[in-house]
Amino acid sequence: MYSWRIKKRKINRLIRLIDTLGLGYKVASNWLDKDKQARDNDGSILYEYYRFGARELEYKIHTCAYVDLFERHGIRKFCKAFCNSDLCMCALRKSARFIRYSDLANGDCCHDKLVNLS
Repeated sequence: MYSWRIKKRKINRLIRLIDTLGLGYKVASNWLDKDKQARDNDGSILYEYYRFGARELEYKIHTCAYVDLFERHGIRKFCKAFCNSDLCMCALRKSARFIRYSDLANGDCCHDKLVNLS
């Protein structure tokens, strides 16, 4: 059985490889776009706006069922631990740049941008 550290190291190596090959933006933006489609279908996240193109992906989320759940239990700030896309996008250095304007854990909206550097 793998420990969390071993899994994390493998994930980080994979992200670095994807980034080095210049595929970071393509992989991350396509994954985020598929995730948005799933969230639109289940209604768990509501977007104020969402723009996806070859050069950048930008979105602003004003409602998230997960943040609301954590808020009801008085632990809103802990929901950041479950935003897996943030961890992947922050790891990209060569092929994409992640910009965080605000997040729902600490404010009233999540406003992010992913810019293609390739």
